Amino acid sequence: VVLLFANYLNDHLYERIEEDKKRPLQFGAITAVPSIEGVGLSGEKVVLEVPVTALATVGIDRSKVELQLYLFESVNGAELDVTTANAPLVEWLSVLPDWKETRTEILRAEWLRPPFGEKESKAYGKRAYYGYVARLIYDGRVMDETSSPQNLNRCLYYFTNVFPRR
Repeated sequence: VVLLFANYLNDHLYERIEEDKKRPLQFGAITAVPSIEGVGLSGEKVVLEVPVTALATVGIDRSKVELQLYLFESVNGAELDVTTANAPLVEWLSVLPDWKETRTEILRAEWLRPPFGEKESKAYGKRAYYGYVARLIYDGRVMDETSSPQNLNRCLYYFTNVFPRR
């Protein structure tokens, strides 16, 4: 069974690599910075900086670019759940991202989960940042998907109604 799977992965590997290189957009190295600074003892702030890089040979229509960002928390150190933080503050670092002057544009997303009172702690458990899943969609097609920790994206379909499917 292992050999069959290895052969499956090797079949047309170079064609898949070349096809991936032709994607008009892809992620750069995403940074995630969780902190409790300034949000209270049990609150938390998480900031993601998400570089989106375009091929040099492709013009990008920003109205067709969609980013899906999902933040996950560990609950009581034993389970995973989608964050209970407020909706993120999202902004592109350049005023009008167009991928013309620079081939990489950066999106910054900041989540703030205020400190829980006794009632919220009882209902939602002790929570801490665990990781993220990021999906890049262009013109209705998934261009890239990444997560930290690696493979966290595998549980995305369990927690959310994700569209489009890969």
